[in-house]
Amino acid sequence: MKLKLLLCVFAIFAFSAVAAADELSQINTAHCNDYKLGSIDGMIKAGGFFALVEGSGDNNWILKKIDTAPLNRENTSQEILFINKAISYVAPNYSYFRAIINPYGMPRPLWRFDCNSEDMESQTYNPCNSKLMGRLMPIIGDYEIDRGKILDVIRQTQLIERIKERQDQIYAQEAQAQAELKEKAKEKQAQEARAAAECELMKHTAQEFLDKIKVFPLLSNKSGFDAPQSYSDLVNVTKKIMYGFHACDDKLEDLDFLIMLSKDNSDFELDIEPSRYHIKYSTDEYKVTPIITIKAKNFTEVYPQYSNQDKSLRVEFDRGKLWLTNKTDNFLQIKSISVYYNGEISGLKLGDTAIELPPQATRKEPLLIDTLASNDVKVQASYHVSKESAMTAKILFGFAIKYMVVEQNIDKTLFKQKTYNLYDVISKKTD
Repeated sequence: MKLKLLLCVFAIFAFSAVAAADELSQINTAHCNDYKLGSIDGMIKAGGFFALVEGSGDNNWILKKIDTAPLNRENTSQEILFINKAISYVAPNYSYFRAIINPYGMPRPLWRFDCNSEDMESQTYNPCNSKLMGRLMPIIGDYEIDRGKILDVIRQTQLIERIKERQDQIYAQEAQAQAELKEKAKEKQAQEARAAAECELMKHTAQEFLDKIKVFPLLSNKSGFDAPQSYSDLVNVTKKIMYGFHACDDKLEDLDFLIMLSKDNSDFELDIEPSRYHIKYSTDEYKVTPIITIKAKNFTEVYPQYSNQDKSLRVEFDRGKLWLTNKTDNFLQIKSISVYYNGEISGLKLGDTAIELPPQATRKEPLLIDTLASNDVKVQASYHVSKESAMTAKILFGFAIKYMVVEQNIDKTLFKQKTYNLYDVISKKTD
């Protein structure tokens, strides 16, 4: 390497006013004008190399180690140099230094240091116990880095060539590492593709098996009433594959195939036994035969036919409609109507909106049970029964009506409850 280039690789600590060898006196320092003064820390942050060199008494230097991480001295005959990545900066990598403080406020070069006996005897690497220093002014204890000594180190150890070789090694290692990373990424991608294909195949095979599971329920109607002959009119069948948290991690033989049967008809009370099946994978078709028992049929709005009358008023009730007939030759006012059903009573008080019936007339529009019956009465009018239980069950049902014949101006009551057989009422309801 030319001497001009060697001068440019000196750090700010490497520039010195101390006289160097004759050959250094010919170096044109103008080639280094582009290098700015600054602390070594800024260079180290950008990255580079650390060189551990060792000198003998006759000022011969050998290169002990090069690393990209900071190094430590093993003895006082060793020095540590930092070289940046561009190999344009070389300086001792001291652990600490004491900058010169000028009492007159004059700027002093940053490569000059103040040394005392404590610094010289310290075990910590610093300018004052370094062999790369030269005495500037013996009287006041100023020292500065001797660039000639640094140049000797560079020449004798062929430092620049060794750094370049190390760089080439690093580049080769990085290139190999990148190639290995690419190869690993490629292999990982291929593995993921194979795993995805295997997962899709497993899911497809699992779905095929699920579709092969056939449900053949056995129907048993114990309600005594007419019921659907097909189980699909009574229950809903759900088939499901119970995958784990990550479906692709599952093995086909470990999968749980769930078959669930649930009631899907509000008209009947059912027993389904069993209602759930947990099945393992098989290459053969699978058949399940649950027993569906129809226990009872559900009926709502079970109201019997009803009639009652006195000299003035006739009441007729059928299929949820209440008819009122005035039998007199006078106007008649209906003030309240109460419904009685198995002990539950709900009433409709008309007050100022009393229903007025003309003489010898039937109200044109019937009253609907939905407007007369409370929720409690409607609950009483709903049944979940078999034919056998319906044949022994009774209904106590009736109406109480408060009314007044206008000319008489006297409140009267028409009231009667009757007992009915539930099965007879249901039979007429379903006719």
